[in-house]
Formats: sequence, structure tokens, C-alpha cells
Amino acid sequence: MFLALTNYGHRLISEFIAHCDMGLIETQPELSALARTWESLVLPADGGPLQARLVERGWLVEIGPAPDLTELRLRYRRNPLENVQRLIFEFTTLCNLDCQHCRNGGVRPATASRLDRLVEAVDLMMAIGVRRFDFIGGEVTLYGKGWLDVVRHIATYEGASSAVLTSGWFLGEAEFLAANQRYSDSSAYIDALAEAGLTHVVFSLDGPAEVHDAMRDVPGLHDRILGCFDAVRTAGLTPQVSLLGSTPWSKEAAILRWMTEVSGALYGDMGSPSERVARLFADDMNYVSNLIGVGNGATLPPGEGRIMLDQVDPSFLRCKNFFRPHPSLRIQADGELCLCPLLGAATGYGNIGEKTLIEVLNCIQTAPVAELHGTGQIARYLRYLDREIFGEEFAHVCTLRVVVTLLARGIEEQGVDPNDAQALRALNERVARQAGFLPPVGPVATGITRPR
Repeated sequence: MFLALTNYGHRLISEFIAHCDMGLIETQPELSALARTWESLVLPADGGPLQARLVERGWLVEIGPAPDLTELRLRYRRNPLENVQRLIFEFTTLCNLDCQHCRNGGVRPATASRLDRLVEAVDLMMAIGVRRFDFIGGEVTLYGKGWLDVVRHIATYEGASSAVLTSGWFLGEAEFLAANQRYSDSSAYIDALAEAGLTHVVFSLDGPAEVHDAMRDVPGLHDRILGCFDAVRTAGLTPQVSLLGSTPWSKEAAILRWMTEVSGALYGDMGSPSERVARLFADDMNYVSNLIGVGNGATLPPGEGRIMLDQVDPSFLRCKNFFRPHPSLRIQADGELCLCPLLGAATGYGNIGEKTLIEVLNCIQTAPVAELHGTGQIARYLRYLDREIFGEEFAHVCTLRVVVTLLARGIEEQGVDPNDAQALRALNERVARQAGFLPPVGPVATGITRPR
């Protein structure tokens, strides 16, 4: 009988070997056993308590009496945790805005309830070299009750960073509640974030002021954000931005001027316009993305670069992030591990409310959705897309990937018979409501009104 490294065990010992003295590893029996397994691919099972502990922790797994070393070597090289650099907590889907482009449009309300599991996740990811933790929503700062307790735990680790993505709704506010705590004004709130150990505040910006404020229906918000960076820095935090660089109203020249303005507010007016824009992209703590037509964004008019279904290359439907994520892992508000930020299409790996995070991480590549994309089988489900519902074109390849993935999961995991026209039509309608192409049914997470 032999033992092999799990996904987590392989990433763990790889980190130690890359950053530690091998002599130090040899002085620690558990790490020494992992290092021997890493070097020889397998470890002969001896039935001893040390190996039993390593199996119990999820660092080693029993693989039988005759391991295929070629296959095992390939599995190690394809470790889905190899390129993970940050852990994202989708702490809540609740939000006080209902932005025109929101990917969560139609998502049902949820807020993280197992804070102990999130704290445990921090410890586990720190052990394998992940030092960045981002909190997203929804609006975490408003509805994320208890999120700062997790931030305080992250702050106990030297070199760790924690960031929150926010609309900046609190800027200019007075006597307000944020995550069930009262603050006198936005300066007091920013100070409280710094005191809790948060390191970065990432403000969402959707384009030039007139575009941003219209998409969020909050007049003056864009300029309040650009004007708050000095106050954020004074409090000891680093301001960053999450930029939506492409919308149906995007004009290249205007977007470049806008990005130059944002860069100047963040870093100062240094260098040429192109150098300033390049600095935004080079700063890994910023987010920069295009509009993905899901959720509320599915109803926006398509811009340039539309994808015609009759011209789709089937290979484009395969997304590596579903089986070998980079750079992020994501824990949703309901506890599901998710490898893609779009509508939970890349869920189905496991829930940390039901299993330990290590158990979930060690089975990523065996999840049905990972196998669909890993083998390229996802492409054969395109034929089941109902064009009467979705139309003949998509604004972004990721929108099409989401829709086809949700259809595939409905067929395979929910037992929908693709030869049953009525059942297939019903599945397409459910997916269309989930993806935003049809109006949602029942309560949704966005649009929760808050007096301003």
C-alpha cells in the first residue's frame, strides 16, 4: 500500500521546499515525510501514527498497492492549487445599489454565517503561501456583519494583506450604520477599517464620471471616490481601484483620458498618459475588467466585438479557470467554493459549511464542472442552447461560457433529458433567469433601498 500527496499536501511541501532550508524541514517529522513523498512521488504505507496524522489532515492520501507513477507525476504537475495567489471571500450578496452592470443581479440574498470556517480558511491558505485576502459582495462594508473579525485574524499574520471592494457609498455620509456598527462620518469609518488591520480599500469605478454615476444611480459618487484617496492614505490604508474598462458606451479616447485621471489621483501626475495607464494595470492590487453580460449586464446593449453563435470556435468554451484556477480561489456567501466570479457557474466543488476546506480543495479536479472543462466536453453542450431565448449573439465569450456551463450542469447533474424538448426548454428558461436574460423570480440580493 502506498500514500501520495494531495492537492493541498503538494502545494504545502512545494512552498516549504521553495522557501525553507531543507535542513530545517528534516528536523520536522511531518514535513520530512512530505518531502520524501514529494521526491519519490509516493510513500510506502507503514501503518504508523505519523502517516495516519498526515492522512487525517488531508496532506497525504492512500492510493493502493500499485500506483501508476507516470499518471501521478502528471497529476502533481496539474495541481489545481499551483497558481493560486489570493483567496476571495464573497462575504455577502446584499447591496444597497442596483447597478446596471451588476453580475449579481438576480442572485438570492446570502451572507456568510460560518466565520469560524473563514478564519480556518485563512490559516490553511497562509500555510501554503497565500498572503492576499479580498472581501467582496454585494456591499461588504454595509451588510457584512462580522467581516472585520476575519480581517483582525488576517492581521495577526506578518506580511498578509486584506482588501475590501466597495462602491464608496459611505463617502460624505454622517451618522450611519455599517455592518451593524454606528459611525459619525466617513473619516471615522475609514479609521476603524485601519484599526481592524485592513490594508487596502478598493473602490469600484465604471468609467468616466457621467457613465459611472449613471450606472450606479448615485450622482457625484465618481468624484467623491477620486477625492477620498488622500484621506484613505492618511488613515494608514492604501486606496486601489476596480475598473470596468469596457461598456456599451465606451469610447477608446475617453476611456484612456479617464484612466489617466484615475491614475493621477492614485499615484500622482507622473509620466506620460500611457505610462500612467500602464501603472494601473501593473499594480496587482487593482482590478481591471471588461463588462461581462450576466446578471443585470445581460440586458445592456452589446458593444463591439460581439460573438455570433454560428461562428463560435467550440474550443473557446473551455475555460482553464474551472479546473486550474489563477489567480484566485473564491468562497461564496453560502459557503460554496467557486473558481469563477460569474453567477456561481464554477461551483459544485464543495461547501465549507459541510466539509473542511482541505477536503474541498483536494477534490477540485474530480468535480463534474472541472471535468467538463478539463476534458473539453463542455463544447458539445452548445447545441442545447435555445436561441429563441438567448438570441444569436453574445457580448462576451465568458457570458456564453457561463450559459453553456449552467446548461451542461442542468443536464448532467440535475438529470434533465436533452431529448425531452419540454424539459430542455424549461432548463434554458431557468438558466436565462439565473444569467439575467429573463427577469428573476422571487427575492433578489440587489436593490435593497437605504435612505441617503
